[in-house]
Amino acid sequence: MKKIVASRLHNLILKVYLRGRTYRRLLKDERNAVAKPKSIRQRIGYLALGFNSDKANLYGPKASLKRYWSDIDANKVRAFNRTHGLLLDRKDIFHAQMARLGYGPKALGMVNRGLFYPAENEVALSVADMLRSLPKGAVIRSISGTGFGHRLIVLNEALFAAGLERQVDGEERVIPLQEALTNGQWLVLNPIHQKARGYAESLCPGSWNSISVTTLRRPESQLPFVAFATQRIGEDNNRCYALIDRDIGVLGPAAQLIETPPWKRFLDFFPESGRAIAGVHVDEWETAKRTVLNVHKALPGLIAATWHLLQTDAGYRIIGAGNKLDVRAYQLHRPLLENQQVKQVRDTHLRRPRKH
Repeated sequence: MKKIVASRLHNLILKVYLRGRTYRRLLKDERNAVAKPKSIRQRIGYLALGFNSDKANLYGPKASLKRYWSDIDANKVRAFNRTHGLLLDRKDIFHAQMARLGYGPKALGMVNRGLFYPAENEVALSVADMLRSLPKGAVIRSISGTGFGHRLIVLNEALFAAGLERQVDGEERVIPLQEALTNGQWLVLNPIHQKARGYAESLCPGSWNSISVTTLRRPESQLPFVAFATQRIGEDNNRCYALIDRDIGVLGPAAQLIETPPWKRFLDFFPESGRAIAGVHVDEWETAKRTVLNVHKALPGLIAATWHLLQTDAGYRIIGAGNKLDVRAYQLHRPLLENQQVKQVRDTHLRRPRKH
């Protein structure tokens, strides 16, 4: 009896903690939102419905919100995958699995508080020795406690000279690379070379123009399907997102957030490069879809995931994945829940059946 009570208490505490974390994320995003309405009453009204108040300007009136995937549901990152989601959270394990399946770069080791621990050697190296020994073009990924968020960074001569930029006390500061690597945990990966003269590299040369593909598992057949896909173009303040037609792999206009009304704009051409966006065909789109579906099938515990792919000289490679679905980029264009297959998955896993 005591074991049953202890188990139920543990589950209740965990449930309260996860729900509290979900609402904390919602409030944090609310503080950082740019397109918030001036009316406090209107802000509270949108928050009560599970949406950050900037959706008043991005999505429209409250009556239309039932067609959108809510921010509170987007923050329930454990609701779909439960403990299986740890595979996507633990980036060292994730990249090891992607390399094993032949769809991602191999992890060379981990940097923890200034020491590099190679994957195939028990002897730790200093960061300085690691930087001298790594292959040209190796990639480091910020994991936790670094102050740089979750970023993929290519090690090159320019980076050694310029360092890494980050926000410190509200100001942009440049941190020397070796100093940056002494804080927190970083994962070191084999080189990832974006395909030269590929369609994505041509959109905005010099940036990670990756594809995000969200796959969901059908409740009845348990087979995954591609729910939606977006093309990321550019970096930081110039970043925009174009929808990819799931059937034929053609880009539509890109949506970009701006800091003044109407708060978003749609682009047929990327401003920095002048290159066309709308109408561009994604190279080997069927291969890209097959890649994420094969990986999702190989991980039967996963219900939903967003996969980030990059077109390389060796084909499409998965450079990241997350439990938090990339619904915001899609819904800058159109409501996600108009797709009945997506709505069915959402209702199956995030909506409790009513008691009669």
